[in-house]
Amino acid sequence: MSKKIKYGLIGNPLGQSYSPVLHKMFGDYDYQLCQLEKSELLDFFRTPNFKGINVTIPYKEMVIPYLDEIDPLAKEIGAINTIVKTGEKLIGYNTDILGLNALLEKNNIEIEAKKVLILGTGGTSKTAKVLCQKLKAKKVYLVSRVKSDDSISYAEAEKLKDIQVIINTTPVGMYGENIDQSPISLDSFSNLEAVVDVIYNPLKTKLMFEAEKKGIKTCNGLYMLVMQAYYASQLFLKNKINLKTNDLQDEAYQRLLAQMANIVLIGMPSSGKTTVGLKLAEITNRSFIDTDHLIEEKEKMHPSKIIEKKGEAYFRAKETEVIKEVASQSGQIIATGGGSILAKENQMALQANSKIYFLDRALEELTPTKDRPLTASIEDLEEKYQERYPIYQHLANEVIIVNDLADQLAEKIKEIHFNDNI
Repeated sequence: MSKKIKYGLIGNPLGQSYSPVLHKMFGDYDYQLCQLEKSELLDFFRTPNFKGINVTIPYKEMVIPYLDEIDPLAKEIGAINTIVKTGEKLIGYNTDILGLNALLEKNNIEIEAKKVLILGTGGTSKTAKVLCQKLKAKKVYLVSRVKSDDSISYAEAEKLKDIQVIINTTPVGMYGENIDQSPISLDSFSNLEAVVDVIYNPLKTKLMFEAEKKGIKTCNGLYMLVMQAYYASQLFLKNKINLKTNDLQDEAYQRLLAQMANIVLIGMPSSGKTTVGLKLAEITNRSFIDTDHLIEEKEKMHPSKIIEKKGEAYFRAKETEVIKEVASQSGQIIATGGGSILAKENQMALQANSKIYFLDRALEELTPTKDRPLTASIEDLEEKYQERYPIYQHLANEVIIVNDLADQLAEKIKEIHFNDNI
C-alpha cells in the first residue's frame, strides 16, 4: 500500500478495519488503509499529502508531536484519532469521545453521579475518563495491571463493591486477544448497573455474557465505531459537527451490524440447514460452512464413523474446536450439527458474533437415517427432539418455521437479517 493517501486510516495492525466501509457510506472520497511501522511515522508526516486521516492504535498519542494545532477537547484527552490538513497546518481532533457519548446515549446509560470503573490506561481509557468527568460522574477510577499515580490495580478495583458502571477499554475478550477471558470478574460489584465494552469483534464478549447472566445492561463498541467515523467524515468534509443522530448514521450502524454478524442455522438433523444455507450463501454472496462437513474434512472421516470408532465425546470435542474457529470470523453462513447446541461452550461461541436462526421443522416431518447414528431410529429422533427443542428456542434470535421451499426460506432469512434491527 502506498503511503501517499488523501483520506484513510493509519495504525498497526489494520487487518479487520471497517473504516473504509463506513467512510464510503458517509463521504464521497476514496478512503484507504495505511499500515505503518513506528519507523515510518516521521517520513509519513514529513511531507503530508493527505487531506484527512484517522489514527488508531498504537499511534493515537505518538502523532501529537507532528501536529500544528490540537483541538481543545483532544488536548484535554491527550489522544488523537482524527487529523485534518487545513492549508499547510495539521490539526488534531478526537472524535472517539463523541462516539462514546453517542453510544452511552443510545443505550440509555447514565453517568452523572455514578461511580465508574474504566479498565485500561491507553488512549481510549483517557477518552472515557474525560467523557465521564464531563458527564459529572461521582468518581472515576482507571484500572491497570500495574498500579500507578493515575490508576489502581485490578485487585483494588474488585474491592470497590459500589461501582455502578464499568467501561472496558482493554483488548481482553477480542478475537485474537484471549477471547475466552474476561478482564475482570463481576462477582464483587453488587451495585453494578451497566457494562460498556468498546470491543466490537466479537459483538458479544465474555465480559458481556457475564453481565447479561447477572441481569446487567450491556453494550459493545460498534455504535461508537460508527459514530466516531461519522464525526471524522464531517471534519474531513469541513462540515459543522452536529451531535444529533440521523437516519444516515443509524442506517450505517444497521448495515455494518448485518454485514459483520454471521448467519447461523440451528435445528434438528434433516431440518434443512445445509440446503437452506447453500441457497442463502448464493443469494447473499457469502461463504457457506457446514460444521459437520468441516469436521469430516479435518478428520478424513464422516461424523457417523467418528462417533462409531472414537465415541461421541471425541466428536463433540472436535465439533467445539470447529465451531470456535468458524464463529470467530464475520459475515458467513454457518450450518451446525443438530446436537452442537448442547455444549455451553458452543452456545457462547455462536452467540458471540452471530444472529441465530432456528429452522423449526415439525417432528413428524423429520427423517431418521443410518448416517446419523444418534438419530438413526424414530425413537432416537423423538428423544433428541424433546431434549434439544427448548435449547433451540432459547438460543434463536429468530424461529423460522419450515413450511416453504428452501429458496423461499433463504429469502425470508435474508430479508430478516438485512432489514431488521439485529
